[in-house]
Amino acid sequence: MRCGRGEAFAAKTLWGNGSTHATFSQRHDARRSGGAIRRIRRMQPHQRLEAALEMSTALRNTLASGVRSRHPDYSAEQVSLAVSRLMFGDKLFSEACPGVDIDV
Repeated sequence: MRCGRGEAFAAKTLWGNGSTHATFSQRHDARRSGGAIRRIRRMQPHQRLEAALEMSTALRNTLASGVRSRHPDYSAEQVSLAVSRLMFGDKLFSEACPGVDIDV
């Protein structure tokens, strides 16, 4: 599966290699030296916002893929509701969408 623009942007921004997965040494270096954090701190505010929005979109797409694989019969609206439940948690989801019972 080809990664989406948001995933590639986030990986390139955080890991500097355009990959959606950091290698062991990159993860170790990031933890040891704070490399990813330093990259984020060097960004302009609008770049941080763009990265955050694109990572959020990548997360939603990943969650939606998981929901669709577990529930192939779900409509687009049901997938969206399940993703919202996963992202916001059961308590907040039930407060925002009272009476909606959706399996994730």
